[in-house]
Formats: sequence, structure tokens, C-alpha cells
Amino acid sequence: LSIYNVFSSFIMFTMGRQFLSGKKERKAILKGFLTPVTIALILGVIISLCKVNLFKTRVYNCVEILALSSAPLSVTLLGFIFSKVKIVEFIKKLSVYYVALIKLIVSPLITIITLFLLKLLGLEITLSLALGVSLAVAVPTAATVPALVDLNGKNGNYATALTAVNTGLSVITLPLIIYLTQIIF
Repeated sequence: LSIYNVFSSFIMFTMGRQFLSGKKERKAILKGFLTPVTIALILGVIISLCKVNLFKTRVYNCVEILALSSAPLSVTLLGFIFSKVKIVEFIKKLSVYYVALIKLIVSPLITIITLFLLKLLGLEITLSLALGVSLAVAVPTAATVPALVDLNGKNGNYATALTAVNTGLSVITLPLIIYLTQIIF
């Protein structure tokens, strides 16, 4: 999942930023690698390779507090973002549901089928691996998306509505993806 997050962040902060800004930056690839997710992964690999035992140290306790606060902070940020927009205006637009269909159903289905085909080819794909990967793909768009759209002077309200609709619909789609993955694997 860390590798998936690195690629996802890389694509969002390189191609996504270039698409939104309309400019092709030469340093975009370097900026794409300098995301918090990539830096955290590199530090984690270095700590793991050096066999540093951080368990029950001050560093571990600080990181644990940050990890425990990430979900409440994300939800709070989403609440602030959602409060700025009259989402009802966007709920009537078909394109919002088209994006949700692709993000919440089509992408996870393609992922599940791909994992199943890899399993048929002999790769060891366990249920927990399949669930982890399919859920990583199936979760709604992050709060980062409206912020990134807003920073580039595009329609942040539309991006916020997409995130809100995706988040609301994921209450239905995530259990379905879990159920389907469990049936297949």
C-alpha cells in the first residue's frame, strides 16, 4: 500500500499539477518525488534496513500520535472544505456521478479482476492483499484534490462537490467492494 500511495501521490503532484496549471514544468518529476508520502517511505526503508528499533522510544511515540491524529484531522479538513460549497448545486450534475462511478466502482473492479488474473497466473494473492489493494483504489478522492485544484485557480467548488459525493457514495460502494473481493478471493 505504501508503494501504491507513492505512485498515487507522484501522479497527483506531477501530472495532476501540470494538467491543472496548463504548464509543463521541467522540475515536476523532482517535485513529485518530494511529497510527504515518498519521504516517509524512504525514511521507513532506511530505518528498516538499518534495523533501528524505534519501538517505545520518543520518536515512536511522536509518530504514533501523528498517525492517530491523521484520520480526525482529515475528516475535520473535509468538513471545512465541504462547508464552503453548496453541494446541492452540483448534485444535479451527471458528471459528478460519472466521476464517482469511475472512481468508486470501475477502478476497483479493474483492480480486483487484475489481481484475480495474476492469481490465476500463479502469483500468491491472499485475501488480505487483495482487500488492501482494492480498498486503496476504492476509497473516495482525498481532501488534497480540492486543495490542489483551488491552488491552481480552477473550480475548487466542483472538486469539493466531487469529493463530497464520492465520500457519501463510498458508504455504499466500499462494503460492496469488500464483499466482492471476499467472494473472489
